[in-house]
Amino acid sequence: MQWIKSKKILTTTLQIIVGLVFVFSGLMKGIDPVGTAIKIGEYFSSFGIHSNPSVDLVFSVALNLFESALGIALLLGFRPTKTKFVALALMGAMTLLTLYIYIFNPVTDCGCFGDAIIISNKATFWKNVVLLSFIIYLYFNTDHWYHWLNVKGNNYALLAGVIVFLGFNLANIKHLPIIDFRPYKVGSDLMELTTTGGSEGEYIYNFVYQKDGVEKVFGIDELNDLDSTWIFVRDEIEVIKEATRPLGADFVLTREDGSNAMEDLAYQESEAILVISPDITAVQPKMLEEMVEKSPYPLLLAMGNTADIWSDPRYTKLEKRFAEIFFLDKTTAITIVRSNPGVLLIKAGKIVDKLSGSDFDSALNRGVIKSNSPSLCHPIYSRFDKFGFIGILSALYILITLCGGIIRRINIVKRKKEK
Repeated sequence: MQWIKSKKILTTTLQIIVGLVFVFSGLMKGIDPVGTAIKIGEYFSSFGIHSNPSVDLVFSVALNLFESALGIALLLGFRPTKTKFVALALMGAMTLLTLYIYIFNPVTDCGCFGDAIIISNKATFWKNVVLLSFIIYLYFNTDHWYHWLNVKGNNYALLAGVIVFLGFNLANIKHLPIIDFRPYKVGSDLMELTTTGGSEGEYIYNFVYQKDGVEKVFGIDELNDLDSTWIFVRDEIEVIKEATRPLGADFVLTREDGSNAMEDLAYQESEAILVISPDITAVQPKMLEEMVEKSPYPLLLAMGNTADIWSDPRYTKLEKRFAEIFFLDKTTAITIVRSNPGVLLIKAGKIVDKLSGSDFDSALNRGVIKSNSPSLCHPIYSRFDKFGFIGILSALYILITLCGGIIRRINIVKRKKEK
């Protein structure tokens, strides 16, 4: 009897651990679905598969929902005979995939927790091995799974959870991630971001020489002692410590003449609204025209395209509409702001706010960007404006599910006492 009780406790504990890991993984990736889509594109590229960003984004949301739903199913004890197969299949596939990236290193990190937690490919593989062992145990012990709600309640709870997580993913796509894990977050100083934080590397330079068919390694301070009978073969560099670049080193704005515009923007005391577009051809010209027309402040534009874009009749008019136009790396652009276009509010060299281009019109309508104000109101568009509804929905979901489970437990205890 005691053995059975201990087994139930162990099974319940593993259910909770594995379920929480899946929910946490889906949640972290769901904060930044666009970032997850970029990572999926990297995986496809490593296998020689050409992918489309829009398709990658669909895969991203689907993966986030699948992981979250599986985690909720484990936490609820939803249909154990089906859930165990799905969990084992997913974890088995993930373990094989992470074994591949551990051995061949096609990507720098697996992206299993988005940008929130970056772990090495080696650590990712062994993490998955541990989770797989937990799931194998759960697979063979479904009789001891706990059930938070009854069958009908679990069905509704899982469906509601999927709806909430879907809404959360879509909100983060539409309004930018609710939490910004990247270097270019609100409050960042542009000069500090782009010039500080790096470190010099440490290297040992060795030189291989040959004499009478025998190779020997010499340090740089030993070269003066060699005579002409030694023949140089090759040099070798031993890395003691890799050099690191500043976190924002890639944030470089250039003008058409090639001059760097970062210092001008960083040291500008007045406020500036910088519209960023990784690919301006993916944006409707009308949207950009309306942003320029409606904004009471001059807009700056930074884009990942070349100046050749202005030869396109659809965009010719826009060249003269922006106060100034800069060019930057396309990958950097989508790293800075996860929308196309995105908007940065810069004041005294600091990023004081960010928003999606789709929210710009709403910000104007709410009167937070005013032409008669000496300065812009920020935050431009509060987090509650963007995530209030999904936040309330999430809180209600958690509260109702918890209360439902607690009430069920109380009723079970009452029935046992009555017997």
